[in-house]
Amino acid sequence: HNREVVVSFFIFRGGNIDKPFVKESSGVEALDTLAVRAVLDAAPFPEFPKELKMPNFRIEMYFKYVPKDK
Repeated sequence: HNREVVVSFFIFRGGNIDKPFVKESSGVEALDTLAVRAVLDAAPFPEFPKELKMPNFRIEMYFKYVPKDK
């Protein structure tokens, strides 16, 4: 399995987001679900600075599973 998950979503001026989704799966459903949950738990994000005139932009977050040493 690829132990990396890519989660994609849009963030809006006020820091709110649309529904994040798995763009690239790790092949392990539990890891994919945890990555999406991490994004949802982090929202809302800070508001955009006034100088940033964009109404929204797409974010792609990469999550990599690194097992603990035994």
